[in-house]
Amino acid sequence: MTRLRTLLALSHILLAAGALILAGLLSTSALRGRFDQYVAASIDARIDTLARTVTSARYGDGTWNLAAVERYGITALEDGFLLTLVAHDGSILWDARTHNAGLCATMVSSMAERMAGIGRDNSGSYSERVLSLVHAPASHGLNDRYLVEEASLVVGYWGPVYYRDADMNFIAALNRGLLAAGAVVVVLAALAGVASAARLADPVLSAASVARAVATGDYSLRVRGSGIVELDELGSSLGSMAKTLEAQDELRRRLVVDASHEIRTPLASLRVKLEGLSDGVLPCDTAILTACIADIDRLTDLARSLEGLADMEIAACEPQYTAVDLVSLVKEVAGNFSGSAAAAGLEIDLLHQDTLLVKSDRILLLQVMENLVSNAVRYGVPQATSSVPTQTSSSVPIRNSPKAKIEIELGLEGKEAVLSVTDWGSGIDSPHLDRIFERFYRVDPSRSRSTGGFGVGLAIARAAARACGGEVSAFSEGPGKGSRFEFHLPVTSSS
Repeated sequence: MTRLRTLLALSHILLAAGALILAGLLSTSALRGRFDQYVAASIDARIDTLARTVTSARYGDGTWNLAAVERYGITALEDGFLLTLVAHDGSILWDARTHNAGLCATMVSSMAERMAGIGRDNSGSYSERVLSLVHAPASHGLNDRYLVEEASLVVGYWGPVYYRDADMNFIAALNRGLLAAGAVVVVLAALAGVASAARLADPVLSAASVARAVATGDYSLRVRGSGIVELDELGSSLGSMAKTLEAQDELRRRLVVDASHEIRTPLASLRVKLEGLSDGVLPCDTAILTACIADIDRLTDLARSLEGLADMEIAACEPQYTAVDLVSLVKEVAGNFSGSAAAAGLEIDLLHQDTLLVKSDRILLLQVMENLVSNAVRYGVPQATSSVPTQTSSSVPIRNSPKAKIEIELGLEGKEAVLSVTDWGSGIDSPHLDRIFERFYRVDPSRSRSTGGFGVGLAIARAAARACGGEVSAFSEGPGKGSRFEFHLPVTSSS
């Protein structure tokens, strides 16, 4: 397996090398064109200088100082130029090939080999340029100028572009500079890759450590911050996941304890009664049998609660959408709980409009409403029923006693149907409001049967509401101040 440090270092090196190669090709192409223009201009300038130099070897009477011409020709030959001086009548006064034919042939051949060796064999060829040499002696008067007879200078050279030693040295120095700069850039790219890898690898390794810790059941570790948005978001997500798993693990442990308690108590009671009946210690009468049935009912309630949660998860996967009249459904739920509400000393007050239609799953909606109303019946009994004596002065207000009722209101807010279930009972403390919809969560840590069920009713309600495209939320001002649950659901039509 390849390490992140190696991958990033290689990627930076390859990117830098590619950029250098591309920049080098582009710059070399542009520089070569400009340099060739400079070399061609330099050759032209040297040829013009040769013409003026050779012209200076001519006497005023038109004759030539051939010794001087020979010196100039040899010097030009060393500089890569083959000179031939031709008189006005076509006779050759001096020729480099006549002077040293072997050297001239070798020089032309070496020129071709040099340019081919650097890949510039198509940059030119051996050429000859003919220049007219006219010497103007000193004037004998303002208009008394005369010219001696004209001669020609034939200059042979490799052109239009030929690199001399100085040019080759310049190109070599330039290439060495580019290579040195490239090496520096590659080294810097490698260091940058290693540094980037170190910065990326630290939070990634930290995230891996957190994941391994979570896998072993340790939810306390968190990913170290890196200052990189995406990696910090990954770390935050892992932290949230660890926190959620920790809460779920706590719920599972609590479920085991609670289920054990819920099962153990009625089983122990039932065992005692059955052993008493078996030993003949207890009479087999109606009271004993009723007590046994009550213990069995407690076990049955636990099983039903667990089955209800499982069934709700299955039903939430594939809701069956039909047109549902919410008003009729609310009336049905209120009627079903009117008896248990009356037994608890509560009155159900139902407020609704004439018709409110939605397209949803009727069974899921029924689950939401029944669980909300059932929760209100269980916890809606006011905690204080005493009232303050009637005032003796109009300046002292009368304090109303808590309301012994449950208010169910169904209305329309924009494009949403809103069902609110309000009670004036035990209320909910703010730390518990965000958690009461979790599975098996109970506000009462003792989980006494007198203070509630198994903590799955509101979890079922929220799961069913979300399966229908809605949401359930809870509100309370605190313990003893009652609570209100709202169910928001999109509406298809109303009248």
